[in-house]
Amino acid sequence: MSESAPEAPLPDKGKDIGEWYDGVLERAELLDTRYGVKGFVVYRPNAMRIVKRIYRMFEEELERGGHMPMLLPLVIPMANFRRETEHVKGFEDQVFYITEAGGKPLDEKLIVRPTSETAIYPMFSLWIHSYGDMPMRLYQSVAVYRHETKATRPLLRGREFLWIETHDAFEDEAGAMAQIREDLEVARKVYDGLGLAFLVVEREPYDKFPGAESSYAYDALLPNGNVLQIATTHYLGDHFTKAFRCLVHRPRREQQESAYDLLRRGDLQDPRRAGHDAWRSLRPRPTLRALRPRSGHSPDTPQGFGR
Repeated sequence: MSESAPEAPLPDKGKDIGEWYDGVLERAELLDTRYGVKGFVVYRPNAMRIVKRIYRMFEEELERGGHMPMLLPLVIPMANFRRETEHVKGFEDQVFYITEAGGKPLDEKLIVRPTSETAIYPMFSLWIHSYGDMPMRLYQSVAVYRHETKATRPLLRGREFLWIETHDAFEDEAGAMAQIREDLEVARKVYDGLGLAFLVVEREPYDKFPGAESSYAYDALLPNGNVLQIATTHYLGDHFTKAFRCLVHRPRREQQESAYDLLRRGDLQDPRRAGHDAWRSLRPRPTLRALRPRSGHSPDTPQGFGR
């Protein structure tokens, strides 16, 4: 009875991490890249079992901290997408457009979700009317879509990828920044549980999330000495609440103020450290101030868990 030949060893990841990585994905039966559309892969059962476990780890931590699950539509009206100028400039070249349905052109173009800021803020403006509605902490575990023009790589750079994103609204900047610290702690617990080595880094202004005041990232260390961004959190200030006229009524005064909304996509370290502008100079509170969604008052946002 003949015995099957022993499996060849994987390539040396110290010499060629790319070849080693592709070998692991294939032998472990994690993904199939033969779908036929660039940047899109098929997640096989072994991969989805891992994905579901990681989702569970994040979702349990988020719900323990008061977040509630939600699900936003996959498509975003073009008019909403264009409401925040910096955001549009940062993503316009990466979005997939839907221009017709049933063989007929649509009255308004839709975009396939590259991220959900311009999907959630119109809803915040409908859901949040008073200080009693805050803080609002929501999350969803979904796929997002970006037309990457660079070389794609399974799980590392794709045109469809899975993530968890959280979107929160707070009465003031202090509440939003406290949530960022909590985001960092949630991610630290999960990544420590996964045995990942990582660095927490505040992104330079040129590299921050489009529309954010500041961005923080978890970068994982790779065997070849490079790093891979595995999560981010963004402090959005009042940019999106102003754009979507999210205001909250303050009953004790006959005036309206903005609130702070916080949208989360990753974890980061405590930004309340020497030199961080968001902590050193809090904004004055004028009679009318806009942050993000509220009926008369806008909220401030950090953006968490995501790529």
